[in-house]
Amino acid sequence: MPPSVFCKGTQSLGSRFILGMNGGVAAEASFFNLVRPGLDIHAPEALFARWDPTTFNSIVIMRDIGDEARFTTHRDTLTQEQARSQLRTLATLHAAYFDSPELDTTLTVFNNWETFFSITVELAGFGPACARGLLQAEDVIPPRLFARAEEVWPATLRCVEDNRHLPRTLIHSDGHLANWHVAGDGEMGLNDWQCTSKGTWGRDVAYTLSTALTPDARRVWERDLVTYYVEELAARGGPKLDGDEAFRHYRQQMFAALAWWTGTLGQPPEAPKMQPEEVSRTFITRITAAIDDLDSLDAWA
Repeated sequence: MPPSVFCKGTQSLGSRFILGMNGGVAAEASFFNLVRPGLDIHAPEALFARWDPTTFNSIVIMRDIGDEARFTTHRDTLTQEQARSQLRTLATLHAAYFDSPELDTTLTVFNNWETFFSITVELAGFGPACARGLLQAEDVIPPRLFARAEEVWPATLRCVEDNRHLPRTLIHSDGHLANWHVAGDGEMGLNDWQCTSKGTWGRDVAYTLSTALTPDARRVWERDLVTYYVEELAARGGPKLDGDEAFRHYRQQMFAALAWWTGTLGQPPEAPKMQPEEVSRTFITRITAAIDDLDSLDAWA
C-alpha cells in the first residue's frame, strides 16, 4: 500500500512572490532535500520536493504524520519537559551547522537571516505593518513597554543586524508554538521550514520559548531552559557558549520574534489574512511580556 501523503504547494501570487524573493520558497524545498535526511529530529519527511527559481512555484510531498502526531496551537500549554524537548530539537539542528563551512558551500541556497528579513520588510511593507500591529495590540502589551513603543522598531533592526557579526548556523526562524507537534513518543517535532535561513541560534531559542510558554511558566523556567540549551548544544557537537552572554543574547533576540506577529496583526485591510487575530494577539501578549520582564530594550547597555 502506498504511504499516506500530505502535499504542500504554491501559495497565492502575492505570498509566492514575497517568499520567492526572500528565499522562503527555495528554503523549504532545500531543507527537505539537503538537510532533513541528515537530522535526527522529529520533523516531516519529504518524498518529493522541488521549486522553480523563475516562477517561484513549488511542491513538497510529505509522508503524512497526522495519525501519529498532535499539532500544537496557540491555545496549548506546554510542560517544562516539552519545552526542553523543543530545545533539544533546536540544539540538534544548530550543532550540525554551527559555524560550518557548509553554510558557504552546500547550503548557499539559504539566505542569511538579515537578508531574509530586510527583503520581507521591503516587499511586504513590514515596518508600517509592525507599527500598526503594536498600536492595535496596546491592550495586551505591558504599559511600561508600550510607553517606549518608539524604541521597539530600532531594537528590532538592531537584533537582526547583530546576525552580521555573530557566529551563524542553520536556523528554523519561525518556531512559534503553532509550528510544532507532539510526536508519538512524546517528543516535540518542528514543522513548516519555509523561513529556514542562516543566522544566530538566539533567534530560534527566543522565538520558541517566548511563544511556547505562558508568561508565568516562562518566568519560572527560562533561565534553566536557556542553560539547558547551552548544555545540549555543546553535547551535540556545538560550541560551549558562555551562560551569561547566552542569556543576554536571548533577551536581545526577542524583538524580531515580536515583529513576525505585530507585522501579521497590522497587515493593511486589503491584504490577505495571514493568521487569525486571536493567534497574533496571543503571541504578542507572550512576547511583549518577555521583553518587559527581561528589560530587553536595555539589553545592549
